[in-house]
Amino acid sequence: MAPATEERALSAGKLAWVGLALAAAALLSSWNPFAAPFGLILGVASGGLGLWLLRRRRGSRPAAAGALTLGALAALVSALVLWLGAGAVTAELTGEPVVKARTAAEAGALLDAARAASDPVRQRARKELEAAAAGAGGAPAESAKEDVPLEPAPPPPEGEDEDEPE
Repeated sequence: MAPATEERALSAGKLAWVGLALAAAALLSSWNPFAAPFGLILGVASGGLGLWLLRRRRGSRPAAAGALTLGALAALVSALVLWLGAGAVTAELTGEPVVKARTAAEAGALLDAARAASDPVRQRARKELEAAAAGAGGAPAESAKEDVPLEPAPPPPEGEDEDEPE
């Protein structure tokens, strides 16, 4: 009785047909940009298998030659599809942009208009807050501040490092 591993091993003739089936699958998946990476991998694998079978003179020669030919074709087509797909992503698009960016002056004018439109409501809210704090019997801890644009924090002095403890 033969060992179990020999029963499961593919013969060289079947291996050539498997290579041909892989090459066909690679060729079918080579046209789609999402499947082209798999087509490239399968094409190279089936082409390599077909070449190996032809050099060793094992299995069906027509099936091995077909695996080599179709695998190489699938790998080339997949590489071309990937190259063209990558070019489409990085290429400069023509036509008018869908979203137009605002300049700093336009954004500032828009924010100033929004601040002016909401000013009466903010003033009324300040007065109500101060009245509520005064009516509660205690002086407000801090008075309401004017709305002014925030300024960036000053940079730390050059001689001091914040990360190093003293």
